[in-house]
This record gives sequence, C-alpha cells and structure tokens, in this order.
Amino acid sequence: MLVASPLYIESQGMLAQPQDLDDADIIITDPLTASWELFECANTNNRVVFKPRKSKILVNDLQVAKQFSMSGLGITLLPSTEIKEELKNQQLVRVLPNWQGASRDVYAVWYRRQLLSSRASKLIDYLKQNVDF
Repeated sequence: MLVASPLYIESQGMLAQPQDLDDADIIITDPLTASWELFECANTNNRVVFKPRKSKILVNDLQVAKQFSMSGLGITLLPSTEIKEELKNQQLVRVLPNWQGASRDVYAVWYRRQLLSSRASKLIDYLKQNVDF
C-alpha cells in the first residue's frame, strides 16, 4: 500500500491520481527502487508503472521506511502486513486508496513440520496469522 503520515498529507494535500506521485516526496525501499507497479483496486487491468524521478530518501529496510513515513518525510510503498497497526492507529494513512502495489508471493516449503526448528515453526505460525492466503 502507498502510505504517508497524516501530517504529510495535511501539509502536501491528498493525491488524486498516480501521476501526482511525480511531485511528492518519495521514500524508496530497496529492492523496490526501479519502479512501483500500481494496480487500481476495482479494475486490476488498469495498471500504472511509477518510476520515481526524485526520491527524498532511499533505504534498505522496511521498518526504517515506515518510521520515516510516520515522521512525515514522504510517501512510501509498504506491504500491508507491515503497517496494519499503524493504519489502525492512524499513524499512517493510505495514499491513493483506490490503488495498490503488486501482490508478492510468499512461499514456505517444508518436508515435515516436526523436523522444523523452533524459529521456522514460529515463522510459519506468524505467516498463517498475518498473511492472507
């Protein structure tokens, strides 16, 4: 989802269409640097590829991008699993709520659950609780 802090939206105004991202302060998270593929929620055939011409910040950590965005430094594209609480608490708001980033697949493959380490088993439990399958 594209998100920003309420403070950023208040100071810059709400975006109306994906092309408005060209004038926004963008926080890019590596490896999503080259372009953002955005899909209209109501019509996934309507797709836009946004290539940031300018970025305010480039980071390689989703949590850092989230913190910068919550601090009012710009708009970023983050997985919904990373921002559930912040959206609920209104620390972040959706930007262009009718648009979303491309879905990314998550794979967890194992032979037998009883042979998994405790950490791998906890990861699978987390994915089951927090990711829509």
